[in-house]
This record gives sequence, structure tokens and C-alpha cells, in this order.
Amino acid sequence: METTVERVGDWLGYLPEAMPRLHAIDGRIDGFVLPDDLHALLARLDVPPPVADEIVAAAPGPQTHPEAWWLLEHLYAQVIERERPVVEPPWPAPFPDDDPLTHFFHLYVFLAAVPDVLRLHGDRGIPADVSWATLRDVWLQVDNYRQRHGRYGFDGAFWIWQHFRGVIYRLGRLEFNFFEVVFDPGSSAAFARGDPALGVHIPAYGPLDPDACDASFGLAKAFFRRHFPEHPFAVATCGSWLLDPQLASYLPESANIIRFQRRFTAVPDWSRVADDDVLRFVFGSVPGSLDELPQETTLQRAIVTHLRAGQHWEVRQGWIPWDAD
Repeated sequence: METTVERVGDWLGYLPEAMPRLHAIDGRIDGFVLPDDLHALLARLDVPPPVADEIVAAAPGPQTHPEAWWLLEHLYAQVIERERPVVEPPWPAPFPDDDPLTHFFHLYVFLAAVPDVLRLHGDRGIPADVSWATLRDVWLQVDNYRQRHGRYGFDGAFWIWQHFRGVIYRLGRLEFNFFEVVFDPGSSAAFARGDPALGVHIPAYGPLDPDACDASFGLAKAFFRRHFPEHPFAVATCGSWLLDPQLASYLPESANIIRFQRRFTAVPDWSRVADDDVLRFVFGSVPGSLDELPQETTLQRAIVTHLRAGQHWEVRQGWIPWDAD
């Protein structure tokens, strides 16, 4: 007789060698249920009504979609588990096809987990406005999917996972998460590779205004000192294409990006090529040809000019001392 895991594997179209991915999450489940009023929740997450209608219409049920429901409830258990080791994304998911459920699949895991993360934040005394500002990154991921694929969906579990585990927070313009140093800063630094750090992230929510960034850093110092006093940090780090020093060849010193770079001490021997990352962040997707891209801003023109010259954009690392006093 076919087991439930085998039925789920058949539904996913898994070959035998892929089945360990399902066996890894088989086991404990813990009350997976979608909120009664998904429209109201999606509105709190800034999802526009027409998109919310798509998400609600595609939502599965335990009787109508038993294999999908089994997978969702087991992934939900990974999100809310606080004591034992868990399976982090990438997670099993159906291949996107004409069924809208396949485009939004992992989103339902996180919608079910909203009450859990709000309780987690509440236990730390984290204000509701910070909680909801943080969780609204869900909509950003849904809209990013549209820019890449031409329709709404969600494939951002790898990033949103952190928001629902209570390890990342949006504080004004910037986001901050628990991280560790991933580079060697040299013997003269007061920290080392592997030390706890505060990660700095730049969500795609408009201009990188210097005053707004100043405010975010101030909020972060007070926030982590108050709500996570057991996690002192000697350093905050940022890994981003926005720290690529090549941008200074195209943008003026007064540009917000350059002023943001100047906050950090650059790590000279850490980089990775990030052409596709830059294209997605600046233009929404990777084009078939650079000729397809708009050239309306100085940054857009810089990105394309650099690539046409046969050069590459890079993710670079930077750090700033972090003193919560």
C-alpha cells in the first residue's frame, strides 16, 4: 500500500532520489490552519485586493488538496519549531504550472504562521508596528515574483523564513538580522570570522535616503539593546552589490548609494560576481538582451554601460563597529 509520503512524492512528480527531501520533514505536525479571513490578513501585509483575491481563490483545503495540505502542514511545523533542529528552505514545492496554487504554494505556510510570529514578538515586547513592518516583506516577495515571471506568485521562502523565525526586523528604512562575520577582517580588528554580527539589509522600498538610514541605525541600537540584551554585537556587516566600489566611477559622491557605501569599511579580499542580482534589483528581471532595458536613470545607465563594456558587478562586504551604548 502506498504511504502518504509516497503519495505526496507522486503528486510532486518526484523521482526516488528526491524522496529524502520529503522524509526529512515527515514527522511532527502542529495545527496548521489558514486564517479565517485571509483577505483581512493580506490587507495588513499591504497586498492589493486584486492580488489578494488570487491568493484566496488558490488556497488549498485538507479535503480538496490532501497532498498539498500534508506538505504545507509539515513545512509549517518547521517554521514554528523553537526547540529542535529544523529543515530550512529550499523546501519541496510543486512545479509552477497552470494551477495558481503552484505559484503561491509556500506563501500559505507563512500566512498560517503569522499568529505564531506575533506571539514570538509579543514575548519579547516588540511593538506591533515593528512586527507588521517586518512581515510586509511578504508583499515585496510576491511583487518581485511578478517582475520576474509576469504574474503574481511567491518563491521567497529562503528569505521570508527569517522573518517568521524572529531573526530579522525592519526598523525604518533598513532591516537588521542576527548574523555572523563571513570574512576575515585581519588581526587588527576587534572581531573575527564567525563572531556574532548584526546583518544590515536594504529592502527595495524606495530611495536610500541618508537621513532615513541614520534613523534606522539609531532605532536598531535601541531595539536590540532593549529586546535582545543577551545578544551583544561588536560589529554590523553588510554584503551587497550596493557596496561595489565600481559604482563610484559612474555615480556622483552625493548619490545616496555612494553615501551609504562610505558608512562601511570595505573588505578588500571578499567579492562574488553578481550581474544577475544587480539586474533583478534594478530592473526587476534578467533580460534576454541589454537592449531591452530602460535607460531613464543614472543608475540604470551605469549598470548597462558597465556590462556592455564586458565588466562585472560584484557583491562586496563592509563593516562598521557596533556599540549599543
